[in-house]
This record gives sequence, structure tokens and C-alpha cells, in this order.
Amino acid sequence: MVRTSGIRCVAGIYRPDVSGLDRDELIDIYTSWACIVERDLEPLRAAILRGDKPRVREEWSSLTRRYYREDQPFTQLSLDVLDHHVPAAERRTWKLATPKRPWRR
Repeated sequence: MVRTSGIRCVAGIYRPDVSGLDRDELIDIYTSWACIVERDLEPLRAAILRGDKPRVREEWSSLTRRYYREDQPFTQLSLDVLDHHVPAAERRTWKLATPKRPWRR
């Protein structure tokens, strides 16, 4: 079950600006977390630049296992960072699958 306590839904979209989760101190936490995810992307980006297909897939698999878990904090933020730095077109090129959320039914 996905916990959404404290997040208000507007038109089916959970928005931090509506729920008060866009306070400066929280934005600092989100930004720090995004920097951690970005740093973890470095080996993947290096493998892509080298054209090392097996390593690209290994790194992507490692990242998605690490950040695509129900017990992981800021899961959606992590996925947004991954999506931003490895957009769908690039994932298709490398045949990198974005796993489905196992805890959503």
C-alpha cells in the first residue's frame, strides 16, 4: 500500500504545493535527495558514454532495484530524477525497462 498521508490529491494528482509539502525546509531535503540519486547515476552515464551495453544494463538494474522499492524514501522523486537523466527515448535505445511498482494494485 502506498502511503499518501499528508498529501492532498487534486484531480487525481498528488501535489506538494497543495498539501504544504513545498515548504523551503522540505525542498532542501528533496534537493539533497535528488543530488544523491544523481551521484549514483554517474557509473550508468559513464557506461553509456563508453557504449558498454552489458554494464549499462547492470547499472540500470542496480539503480532501479535500489530506488524502486516500497520501503525506499522519496521513491517517486528518485524515479523522476532517473527519468530526467535517462529519458524514455534513451531507455528504449538501451532496452532498459522501467519496472512496475510492485506495491500498487
